Amino acid sequence: MSVNGIQITDVSVYPVKNKAKGSLVEAYARITLNDQLIMSGLRLVRGKKGLFLGFPQEYNKAEGKGYDICFPISIELRMYMTQEILRRLESLTSKLPAVAA
Repeated sequence: MSVNGIQITDVSVYPVKNKAKGSLVEAYARITLNDQLIMSGLRLVRGKKGLFLGFPQEYNKAEGKGYDICFPISIELRMYMTQEILRRLESLTSKLPAVAA
């Protein structure tokens, strides 16, 4: 499968085993796109509506908030990335968590 010519050619998922109290991160992930670009620092985060894919961020201390430094523009690509990472997580944990809509 691909979305607008972008194909995920490799996925690595690292479930968080010893979560700190209150931590919402379920796993970290790294993907390879078209065998040419690696995106690391992706996070599967448990939100109020289920899991969602968080992207690498840069934190601005003065403003007290973070900004995504890379992310898909289309919802189709975001969903494709999320599904592929969840598939890999499922193969590691034998269960598929709920996904936020």
